[in-house]
Amino acid sequence: MKQPNSTVEASPLPGADTKSGQPRDRKAAARSVQLALANKILAVAVEERLSVGHHLKEQQFAEILGVSRTPVRAALRLLADRKIVAAIPNRGYRLLKDGRELLGTTLDVPPLIDEQAYLDILRDRLSGELPATVNQVMLTKRYAIGRGSLRPVLNRLADEGLITRKGQNWLFLPSLDSESSLRASYDLRITLEPAGILLDSFRMDRGLLRQLKDRHSLIIEQSQHEVVPGRDLFMLDSQFHETIAEASGNPFFLQAVQQQNKMRRLFEYQGYSNSTRIREWCGEHLRVIEALERADHAAAAEILRDHLMRASATAMAQSRQNRSIS
Repeated sequence: MKQPNSTVEASPLPGADTKSGQPRDRKAAARSVQLALANKILAVAVEERLSVGHHLKEQQFAEILGVSRTPVRAALRLLADRKIVAAIPNRGYRLLKDGRELLGTTLDVPPLIDEQAYLDILRDRLSGELPATVNQVMLTKRYAIGRGSLRPVLNRLADEGLITRKGQNWLFLPSLDSESSLRASYDLRITLEPAGILLDSFRMDRGLLRQLKDRHSLIIEQSQHEVVPGRDLFMLDSQFHETIAEASGNPFFLQAVQQQNKMRRLFEYQGYSNSTRIREWCGEHLRVIEALERADHAAAAEILRDHLMRASATAMAQSRQNRSIS
């Protein structure tokens, strides 16, 4: 069983912020970590297409998530409370829903970080004001934030696949941080993704299509009443494109799309503030899904190409706006 694409490592439990003098609620912090681990277990179930009744082994998930068995056990108990898994006496935990049913399912994690510092770091990296390699001393001075408050911000960035630890430093992972790299990425995707639908080996699971359709409809409804977290939107967008790439039957198509998703994560996280555009791209995805349900692969490929071209134009405009503000 592999580690989910969106996961780097589990966040350590944040303690008291001794620099700023702001005490933390350790019980709330521990629960937040457990909820985050539960979501990572769900991500594994979705990516691995685990079936109902699958035995979720504590030691296996501890190794996948890079933590001890104790927090994994607590996370599994949370999933049992939500009726997603069942606790079998003396036999551990087993799934009550399969990976397809769990697509888009997440447990709400209460915010325990300095949200403004998180957004400022993203903005400054996108504008080029932050180098690829940073350290805590540099960041605490730049953002006037205590080390205790900075730690969970860095852990969240790591969990989201944006940075990784390198000795005493933190390294931003490769990203589409220039207009030329962004354009090149979309040129690749516009060429590759629609072509995958037209391959003779293309086979789409209708159950997955239904799950994607329901999730997109839910996001459209949700965006009319509240702000949808960028992380949730990026996850849905990535799942949509990777599911279609996987259906091509060509593993190299899927690898290419997954790599592009990893690289565009940093840029795209700040591109989800326009609720109208969110509903537009969800609607474009739904048109692709509906064409695939009709087995009209030519139409699906054309709609997907048009969608990527519009997304490219939007991304380029966003990139120019980011640089004009900086």
